Amino acid sequence: MSSPSIAIVGAGLGGLVLARVLQIHGIPFTVYELYVTADARKQGGSLDMHEESGQFALRTAGLYERFRRQTHPQGEAMRVLDKTGKVLINYAPENGEGGRPEIDRTILRDLLIASLDPGSIAWGHKVTAAISRPH
Repeated sequence: MSSPSIAIVGAGLGGLVLARVLQIHGIPFTVYELYVTADARKQGGSLDMHEESGQFALRTAGLYERFRRQTHPQGEAMRVLDKTGKVLINYAPENGEGGRPEIDRTILRDLLIASLDPGSIAWGHKVTAAISRPH
């Protein structure tokens, strides 16, 4: 029996984490991405990574320590003022960080792409159909 070949549709954060996990387990895959390059579109702002989901995924992918080096330590702090400058909310986790470190989406995506073998992402490919093959 041959090993499976997995098609991952889209080089978003979820698809790239899945690709990394498959790669470290030696399971062949290809990521198909509509955009022609990694920087063809903006990725948005910061993303807070929860312990039970995003951080868990990055640990499973073997990228947690690299991720932590790229986070914003004060990303969870929040200060809200009214129009006169009066502080309404002033929240800062103890020791400067809570349990959900923040990272720029572009930096996280670049980290994930760099962790994959060259050629594993088919840039400029739009998936239009999927057909199941017999086992």
